[in-house]
Amino acid sequence: MRTLSIIILFFSSSFLFSQQLVNSDLFGLTTETTFIFTNVRDSDFISKVKKISPKILRFPGSNFYHFGGIGYGLDLDEIDEWHRAGFPKRARGLLRNSKQRGHKHDYIEDFIVLAKKINARVIITANIITAKDDETVNILKKLKSNGIEVIGVEMGAELSNQSYNHKVNKDNYIVWSKKCAKKIKEFYPDMKITVVAAPLMNNPLNRHSLWNRALAKETFYDGIIVHNYVKVTTGEDRYGEMITESKEADSKKIAFDIYKKRVLKFFSTGFIEKIQQYNLVFDNKPIWITEWNLQYSKITGNTLFQGLFSVHYFLDLASEPELRKVELTTFHNLAGRDYGGSIFRSFQGVLEEQVTYYPMQMLSNVFEDNSLIITKKVISNECFQYDIMDDNSILKYSFIINWSGNDRKIKFDKTILNSEIDQFCGDDLYSLADNEEDLIHFSSELKYNVNELLLKPYSLTLIKVKH
Repeated sequence: MRTLSIIILFFSSSFLFSQQLVNSDLFGLTTETTFIFTNVRDSDFISKVKKISPKILRFPGSNFYHFGGIGYGLDLDEIDEWHRAGFPKRARGLLRNSKQRGHKHDYIEDFIVLAKKINARVIITANIITAKDDETVNILKKLKSNGIEVIGVEMGAELSNQSYNHKVNKDNYIVWSKKCAKKIKEFYPDMKITVVAAPLMNNPLNRHSLWNRALAKETFYDGIIVHNYVKVTTGEDRYGEMITESKEADSKKIAFDIYKKRVLKFFSTGFIEKIQQYNLVFDNKPIWITEWNLQYSKITGNTLFQGLFSVHYFLDLASEPELRKVELTTFHNLAGRDYGGSIFRSFQGVLEEQVTYYPMQMLSNVFEDNSLIITKKVISNECFQYDIMDDNSILKYSFIINWSGNDRKIKFDKTILNSEIDQFCGDDLYSLADNEEDLIHFSSELKYNVNELLLKPYSLTLIKVKH
């Protein structure tokens, strides 16, 4: 990650101001299940992914991939032995879907096609529990021989979770990670190695706390892996997904106002506090957030709320000085069959664009150039402005997120002579991408001599300055 060149904090009665260089590695996507449900040789799909233009892709995203096998090379006996939660059932469903589609190739071939077509760098999740010693190295050789730039390797995914507790503990995790890292370094001494940090716990004797303290003493790795699914509804959750959800209000509007307050609290304090705690435990090691999203929910999935959340998350990562130890992220997920998690959903043979598709497109230009500078202004506790300038301090883009249910007029310090203004908005935070009666709207228009702008309620506005 490039070193931070500028940090300015200024307090006034109207806003908080901060700025720093944009890090393009923050704009990544994980590709778990993508190759089962989408055809990467389909020009329409590739065209849509190019409009998002992620800079990082993650493969495969699970602990049981075997190089050289069919699909993800899943072995059900291994999965049954090692995983004690829902993945054995899910794996059987994924295998059925692969067979129904007649897939007989290793999905790494599709991953290579996708990475090359969109010119993305990649990170790899190593199978450190059931793969042969040379599998991860062979994956790296395969990718590099095809001209793919590999940034680094994750030593597994979520192996501190309770579902692995009967087989994996802090001690054998460290042994297996060291062994895999040593093998990789024999061939690629400069390859970055990241390890699985456990969730943060207040109890110092909790097994997750013990896991993190043991891992923090080691020196064989370059950074830590964190997953971050932000929970805004109440109920039982497991591994990034809401299993049950409680009704919290008599109307959707009131309920989503409650969810909004929770998510804004996360952005104002919770996110920063979480990263600061990891910084403290792991002595400021770089952080990779290789899975993040809203907690998968039947209530908030595929709503305008999720669209605004995803943009806010990316822009805060890029602009907040307190989050600068996060050097790479991959949003979960590019494509699958789930409702509200993936950007693209395969449903009855049709590829659907879900709610995050348009805001991701709007973001893509911000992460094209590492010389850009991003400035954040907190206009109010529900309205945030992010200005993106070139290295000559000339404004190129301005994003404004209005979480409020009211119009809001904002004024600019300088008149913008020529601009294209895109707006992503809806009547309510629960507006859906696929509901004709309560539709999310996307519009684009050219405007001249702009010195003030009326923001729509529940909106993301992008001003693209024409020079």
